Parts: sequence; C-alpha cells; structure tokens
Amino acid sequence: LALSPFLLSLQHNYSTFFMLAFGYERQWSKVVLQSAFLHFALLIPLLFLVWPPIAVAITGITLDVFVTIVTYLFYRKHSRPIGVNLAVV
Repeated sequence: LALSPFLLSLQHNYSTFFMLAFGYERQWSKVVLQSAFLHFALLIPLLFLVWPPIAVAITGITLDVFVTIVTYLFYRKHSRPIGVNLAVV
C-alpha cells in the first residue's frame, strides 16, 4: 500500500484536472463505476481466500493501478502533444 499515495496523485491529475476540467464528465463517471464494480468483484472472492485485511490491501492496490492506467490512457488519447500550433499559417 506504500504506492497508493503516488498512484492517487496521478489519478487525481489525470481524472480531476484533465477529465473534469475539459468536460469529460460522462467518461469520468464510467471510470468510477468500473472501479466500483471491480472493487466488489475482487474483494468478495478474496475475503474467502485470504485474511480479510490482506484482501482489502490487495483490492486497494489493484484498484489504484487500474484507475491510474485507465485515466492515463484516456489522457494520452485525448490530449494534444506539446508544441502543436493550432494557428497554422
């Protein structure tokens, strides 16, 4: 769980500062719903397989990685490269 603060800061940058600031609320909601479903899909079976605190830790880090990757890929797909001039003469 030591990576969680770093991953959460990346998620916040890509989701809140990019997705919500540029009007991608629907896609942001989709990411939130996917992470909620994934949370329960991972946590419930893990609770029966391992010690519950470890199950919560595994689920937490997995969701952090998942949301970070999804939001980063969305950012890469919808952002312009630095140095692109929109006013081409």
